[in-house]
Amino acid sequence: MDAISKALDKKILSTLLSNMVPEPGGKPIPLISIDEKSGQFEVDPQAMVFLESLPRDKKVAVVAIAGPYRTGKSFLANRLLNQSSGFEIGSTTQACTKGIWMWNKPVAISEEVSMLLIDTEGLASTERSTNVDIKIFTLSVLLASLFIYNQMGPITENSIEDLSLVANLSSLIRVGSDDDIKHYFPSFFWVMRDFYHDLEGRTPKQYLEDCLQENPRLSADSLKKNKVRGAIVQCFKERECFALGRPVAEEVKLAHVETVPWESLRPEFKRQALHLVNTVGKKLKPKAIAGKHLNGSMFLQLALEYTEALNSKEAPTVLTALDRVIQAETVKVCDLAFHGFRDEVEQAMGEETLPVAMKEFHKIERRLSDKYQLQFQRQLASILSFADILKETHKFKEKIREHMTVKYQQNYSASYHFSKGLLTSLLKDLKKDAPPPIHEYLSQWQSLLRDYQEQGGQSCLQWEVLAHAISGHEDVIKRELVDELEKQGKDMDAVDEYNASSPTVVTTENFLDLLQTYVEALCEQMTEQLQRLKIVQTERLQQERRLTLTKKANEQ
Repeated sequence: MDAISKALDKKILSTLLSNMVPEPGGKPIPLISIDEKSGQFEVDPQAMVFLESLPRDKKVAVVAIAGPYRTGKSFLANRLLNQSSGFEIGSTTQACTKGIWMWNKPVAISEEVSMLLIDTEGLASTERSTNVDIKIFTLSVLLASLFIYNQMGPITENSIEDLSLVANLSSLIRVGSDDDIKHYFPSFFWVMRDFYHDLEGRTPKQYLEDCLQENPRLSADSLKKNKVRGAIVQCFKERECFALGRPVAEEVKLAHVETVPWESLRPEFKRQALHLVNTVGKKLKPKAIAGKHLNGSMFLQLALEYTEALNSKEAPTVLTALDRVIQAETVKVCDLAFHGFRDEVEQAMGEETLPVAMKEFHKIERRLSDKYQLQFQRQLASILSFADILKETHKFKEKIREHMTVKYQQNYSASYHFSKGLLTSLLKDLKKDAPPPIHEYLSQWQSLLRDYQEQGGQSCLQWEVLAHAISGHEDVIKRELVDELEKQGKDMDAVDEYNASSPTVVTTENFLDLLQTYVEALCEQMTEQLQRLKIVQTERLQQERRLTLTKKANEQ
């Protein structure tokens, strides 16, 4: 029978591990700590770094474990991670966990969802006041998508009284709309530890529902506990119950159960624990508020919003907190997309690679703009309406346009210096001390222009710089050409002889035709530049009008 039990445990465990895979090397870190002097709740910097590092395209499902202190919450948390140690477990009467802690590695539930595991400070500890217990319990409920309440033994009247914190939730938490509060609360698992009572044929869930039935007595104590029962039913629409026996029989081992190998625990306990873990895996849902699923960064922002509300002695408002979370996430998504766009633009058109031809410049701009705009819209699709996405996309485009205006100016300046330097270099060899024959002089100019065209094509000011250079020396060039023709007595024999031996026929007409071609190209470039400047000016005027109208509307 033991062999069958071990085989069954191994098979079940293998199935669970294939669905819930914790990353190796994890450890517990504080999520929310409590300042001992001021009593203020603070989100720990370690948790901030961890949550911000989680992929933005992955949803998070949050399991929170709460209950009276010294009831084995941390042991249960470790079992959900399929390990015996990790969260601190102790055998003294002092609470081990202070504040709210979390495991610093996500547990993969699926390709789209990761589980975050939270362990809370024990309730009803002699080290804490009831007010702190209420706040810890409230935060755990608000942050969780599945809430596990862990207690020792069966559900009794005292157990109901221990959960009197639930009765205060409706007064401590506001929804921000007329919706029923239970739509914003997590699933509720009640776990009974060291349970050895006879359920009389009932399932643990049926046993829980029976315990939540109102006590018909009319005493003050019964009415108070009936209020707690009603609050549990009202707040938690999805309820489950689990009964776990003792993990070991010996009292000595029970005090240090984390040191006992999994294989040495009682078979009945292992089956019950595996059933609980399996049900958590099946029932666990991504954390969502009003249909908006949260990722790690949004979960962090939610924790910040709730702790700030509790510290200011205000009741946390769920939908208000959600609005702020969405606003913060939208800004982060925009910043990340813009930084990605900016970095890729710098890789393609950094200072070392400038200048870039305008055709290539616009090609890079369109490709990267489309890429990051699509990424931006996809990440906002799960949290914003279509109209809001369009509005944020317009802002994103404006941000890109402003950046590319600066980049265009940088490319303009780099183009000017590049073209001027290239032309100056090519002109050095054009004139010798003694003027060459006219056919050689024309050939040198034609060669210069051809080299300039081939080497300077990446400059957007190639023709403007050439035109400026020619306009400054045009009369000199013409005069030298005429003087050279007169010196040679219009002896075209030398020209004819040169042309016969040259693969390219060089004449004054060819030279002037080539210049005319470049002048025409220059005119086209300058016309395009002027048109682009007009478009930019028009867009800026329109933007200023929109800002003015918005300002007037806000003032009214």
